[in-house]
Amino acid sequence: MKKKRQNTPFSPNENLWLAVKRDIEAKIITGEYEVGGKIPTIVELVDKYGIGKTTAQKIINALYDEGIIIKKVKLGCFVKPFVKERIYEQHEKELEVQIGGVIREALLLGLDRECILKLVDKVWDSTNSEKKSPTV
Repeated sequence: MKKKRQNTPFSPNENLWLAVKRDIEAKIITGEYEVGGKIPTIVELVDKYGIGKTTAQKIINALYDEGIIIKKVKLGCFVKPFVKERIYEQHEKELEVQIGGVIREALLLGLDRECILKLVDKVWDSTNSEKKSPTV
């Protein structure tokens, strides 16, 4: 029987493995997973996110390949020093690209800056209230 995924703030259009990887990176940035600290094991990722072992392994491998974590045999995976800032900068650059696309689309539609900022505020408030509301 397949486990139900936890209620997560992931985009429905985003690949699940990438969304979980980005969630782990966000937790490194916020300090929930500290530099030098252990991240969840494959089994814990499967349980926490309701994903398969293959998907969890893919996430661990991607984090390792990108130099974000180190693997210690029989001990687990740990956050490497000095990666927090690099992850933050990478996410910031990706966000800039996404925002650039939104602005280009808005300009094609003839929307001005004020209209775009109102939309950003509306979506920000909506997303923020969803994040804060308790799950049933």
